[in-house]
Amino acid sequence: MTQYDTSAMTRELILYLEPEPTSPFAIKVNKFLDNARTQFYPTTACKYRCHCTVTGFFTLPNNSNNNNDVIIQHIINMLDRLIVNNMNNDSPTVDTIPILVKKTKTITTAAAEATTTINKNQREPKTTTVDDYPVHLLLPVSTPKRFHELVHDFSSELLSSNIDITMRPKAMNHISLAYWDEPNATVDQIAEWDQLVMKDQLMDNMYKFAYDAFNNVMDSPIMMKWHLVLYERTVKGVDVGSPHQFVEWARWSASSL
Repeated sequence: MTQYDTSAMTRELILYLEPEPTSPFAIKVNKFLDNARTQFYPTTACKYRCHCTVTGFFTLPNNSNNNNDVIIQHIINMLDRLIVNNMNNDSPTVDTIPILVKKTKTITTAAAEATTTINKNQREPKTTTVDDYPVHLLLPVSTPKRFHELVHDFSSELLSSNIDITMRPKAMNHISLAYWDEPNATVDQIAEWDQLVMKDQLMDNMYKFAYDAFNNVMDSPIMMKWHLVLYERTVKGVDVGSPHQFVEWARWSASSL
């Protein structure tokens, strides 16, 4: 059964760069994520909609909801001012040729087939080091310097305020199509994923699918608007494939900051 973490969950905010939701590009990315879930596997990327991450999740202090709503409004006002001070017309751009990132990784083979029996009550899993393990299927994003300056100023102001919030700026350099980051996955699910990636070449097949899906999509600041969006994650999908749920607090045009 799908599980969601909703009980007394710490309130989490996150800042995204999003292509215009009704743009052909954003529609195509979201369609890819939906199709990948059913045709291939519900990877971690399927828990989200099309976005480029600006910050990591940052948690609000453990105050009452009313106090936290005041803090959120303070954050919105802060971003309002910083955005006005960074007025410009350059926009992010997307390279629609996907990249499949591969790294060295040590994996544990399936317990049922690859364990060494030490004694009746103890088993030692076998591990294998793979030099070119596919870890991330993405579309590269080029983000103008002013966005990085904006996030730097936002982080600095949070640190200098009396709000107990730690915010992690992100690289703002990709839109994820597929990856695996499932801390609550079972041992069997992890083994299944490793087998799908290594034996069945799941990520390589998804790369081919993505290449065919995006190689004819044009992108330019004129054709596609972008937005900077502040979200709160209201439901955290815990299980593999369980989507997160968000509410939008504020949205700014990122094509004319």
